[in-house]
Amino acid sequence: MVYSHQIKADDSTMAMKTMKHGVQETRDLLDTTQAMSRLGMSENQLARLRTSRRISYFKRGGRILYAPEEVERVLRESEVPALRPVVEVRGSEKG
Repeated sequence: MVYSHQIKADDSTMAMKTMKHGVQETRDLLDTTQAMSRLGMSENQLARLRTSRRISYFKRGGRILYAPEEVERVLRESEVPALRPVVEVRGSEKG
């Protein structure tokens, strides 16, 4: 995906025009407060992710913005899987 770096500000959202396979599309971006809310972390924790380059971001006009897909990727990567599947208890079936 190629980013054209043209960011347009609305009242409450940020959007960026991108080129994907020769087709221009507009993407909604999340500001820091929205990303913090989705990730369930503080501003300092999010800043640590940025400085360690564990989350990508856009910086325009002093604002830091995140692609929703990137925030979802960080959430998926932080998931800790269960060690074993849930087992049914014998005798719990009615019949």
